[in-house]
Amino acid sequence: MKIPGRLSLVIASVMLLAVAFIAAALLFNSRTERREASIFTPSRPLEAILREGKSVFVSPEFLAAMPPEHRPLVPTPDDATAGSRQVSTFWKLNRRQHYAAVLIGGAEVWREVVESLLDSPAWVLSDVTPSGYLFKPAGSPAWHLPTRQDYEQRFPDRNERAKWMILTAANLAALGRQSEAEQLLAMASATKKQTSLLLSTRASLAASRGHWEEAQSLGWASLKNDRANTAASEILIRALIECRRPDEALSQARQLSITVSTPSSLFLLARAADAAGSREEEIDALDKLVSAIRKRGEPLGASLTYLGQANAKSGRRGDALRAFEEALKTPELTAEQRSMIRELMDHIAVESADTNHQ
Repeated sequence: MKIPGRLSLVIASVMLLAVAFIAAALLFNSRTERREASIFTPSRPLEAILREGKSVFVSPEFLAAMPPEHRPLVPTPDDATAGSRQVSTFWKLNRRQHYAAVLIGGAEVWREVVESLLDSPAWVLSDVTPSGYLFKPAGSPAWHLPTRQDYEQRFPDRNERAKWMILTAANLAALGRQSEAEQLLAMASATKKQTSLLLSTRASLAASRGHWEEAQSLGWASLKNDRANTAASEILIRALIECRRPDEALSQARQLSITVSTPSSLFLLARAADAAGSREEEIDALDKLVSAIRKRGEPLGASLTYLGQANAKSGRRGDALRAFEEALKTPELTAEQRSMIRELMDHIAVESADTNHQ
């Protein structure tokens, strides 16, 4: 299907919106999923609040670790998910429950609510850990970067200390607190432990600043220390794409998708295939991505949008329309995305009608 200039821009815009959304949702979630379950346990300050019988809000990843006697004090799974995703839902729940604390994970899909809490005069960021962020009511002591001696006392084991500091640094960087993140990484480096994790986290920081050559170099160095570091592989693939080395990116993405077939690895395979011009491989990866996300019961709008535009670019009008129609039924797409999708669908329908009359 030959697409005129205006619609080429529409396809490009739809793809950029979809890719940005999926990248945030999948790549940051995959980082969270790989962390040990023990990290997602209530902190001692939170346990003290629960023992007092006060309600607290926690994002879904913490619910399984909550003792049965405290379950009535935390949200239901549905409320935890909705309240972590949507600012309006969180504040509605807070007005009803009057939470004494908020513990929310570091996944990018929760970022809007985290930023709302950071901006709110009613809450103070009380703690930052590998699992995420603890907020307490205004007037509580604000979090400050602990000293090296504080960490040494809390974590005598250097390996455990390094991992804690590196993962905490990643969550600080996600808030834009780069200076503190760099200080933590410097302290972690002094332990001479967790080298691959340290390098991949530094690669992630470089990528967040758009320093793709640096991210690529750090990604390679991380993998040299540990070939099984999938976070390093993901960052490296993204960096290779941005550095216009699509064939290398595709080779790495193929290896990653074989090693770990996850939504994030499938997404990266599709992105690398698109960059390398491998259209059939891109569509195949996106079909698998949609199936994987569907099985997980997670939002499908962005993935279906990306699949639709890939099919449209390849001239698969029927497949493109079906993907777009399903995408429009999902609740998470923005008005701008919906408008672009409808414009593209109108064009595809006209093209199909013209072809049938020829």
